Amino acid sequence: MGTHATGIAYCDVGNEIVKAINGTGHEISYVHAIQPISLTELEKHRQRSAKSSRRGKSDVGPLAPGFVKVNGQGYVIGERAERYAVIKNTRKTGASRYNKDYYGVLVAATLPMLFRADKVDVAFYGSHSPKDSIYRDDLMDSALGKWEVESANGAQTFRIIAAQAFDEPMCGLMRRILREDGKGFARTALLKGDTLVIDIGGLTVDMVFIGAGAEFDPDAYISEDGGIISVIDALEDAIKATHSARFKNAGHLGKHRLRYAIRNGIYRAGGHGEIGCSEEVEQAIMPLLNQISNNFSRFGGPTEYDTIFLTGGGSGALYSHLIPILDHNNVILADPDEETIHMANVRGMSQLARWYSHQGKM
Repeated sequence: MGTHATGIAYCDVGNEIVKAINGTGHEISYVHAIQPISLTELEKHRQRSAKSSRRGKSDVGPLAPGFVKVNGQGYVIGERAERYAVIKNTRKTGASRYNKDYYGVLVAATLPMLFRADKVDVAFYGSHSPKDSIYRDDLMDSALGKWEVESANGAQTFRIIAAQAFDEPMCGLMRRILREDGKGFARTALLKGDTLVIDIGGLTVDMVFIGAGAEFDPDAYISEDGGIISVIDALEDAIKATHSARFKNAGHLGKHRLRYAIRNGIYRAGGHGEIGCSEEVEQAIMPLLNQISNNFSRFGGPTEYDTIFLTGGGSGALYSHLIPILDHNNVILADPDEETIHMANVRGMSQLARWYSHQGKM
């Protein structure tokens, strides 16, 4: 018969990182990268995994980490997909993103990381940028339904029986306003004045006005293309141009190495040691900083807000560069740990959902 369970999944399918939490607080994250592969290729990787773990040829065994089968189709996901692809990872946006073949598959591939039971009925909560609010219903429809998933866990069946969606900047703000359990307020000062939420994601930069009492105005926002992925791509080009001799035989540089370089000004080049790249980082981030500065001015600048609230993974990576631009004495990060701020929106989503539940609104 197998084991059967019910669960809650909070999922932020960010353009750079997919983040998720289950109802017991278990958190996971992985690089947003997915590539379909044939079932023949999938089985080849299964056999390689079996041999490397000393099972022998006759023991089929589970799939290797990073490989999944969703409703009969094979995929490679996460950093494994970035290494697997021979071209740069392409992420779908807008209307092409919110369908069962893309968003739904990413959600389904994430569920085995949150649940171990053979069969799980799931209440799903997702998030979107303000400009994607027009796809809210598509997001929920993409996740709903039955998903047969095989992963390193083995074979599992998930039924997403209910779905809800939230705006990401509001989720980030709730990370600091609400208590962890969602039963009350942890930081009421943020409810008393005007707040500008700046959410720097993978492919978008959002600025949203939040009035006193956490009043969200869905029309008072700027949401533009941009984000930390453009910085990562520009940094790769800059490093390879500056150190062309070292990288003459290199394909695409490791995204995890480039993310580290943005934070630390050092590119870890494996057998070539560490390469200082502070100048290249400055060059790569300048277009995004100029975009943020221009939009901040359009939104009124530092004198119009009691608090500037930063969320999204890009805010952590760029925090020290943002402070001079914002020129404000009350800049708050959605999560005080810059290393985990990419989790802030999904953590805030879980707190907000719990708060609504305690209020009898969900």
